[in-house]
Amino acid sequence: MSFISQARRVAQEKNLVLKNIAVVAGAEGMQVGVSSVLVSFDLSGNIQELTDFLTTVRGYAPISSLNEVSIGAGNDETTPTKLTFEVYYSPLPTEILSFKEAEAKLTDSENNVLETASSLIPPKTLDITPQGSKERIDPF
Repeated sequence: MSFISQARRVAQEKNLVLKNIAVVAGAEGMQVGVSSVLVSFDLSGNIQELTDFLTTVRGYAPISSLNEVSIGAGNDETTPTKLTFEVYYSPLPTEILSFKEAEAKLTDSENNVLETASSLIPPKTLDITPQGSKERIDPF
């Protein structure tokens, strides 16, 4: 799931330890075609880095909401935290309309959702270029 990989990447950038990942099916069909899963994990590290983590993850796709935060007693260097996010998804469309046609059919609330989703940062992907063939040494 892209949300988990992004959370791991951000945690690593912030020098946080992310462990005990759990994914549980969430609400099905809360709106037509929208479902969710609950993603929870333990995070530990500096309280400032934990705050930065929450701020950073909020702007990533897919759309998610922070459902639960449990901050344990810690010291100056390490604060244990348990986070639970609700991550939303929907199936791929069966029909793709032209952009102008689809945009004309949207309500104001759907346009707001489109603007919010467009402002999210998409998951990072690896860009690996293939290596060219190498000269093979003839063993005979």
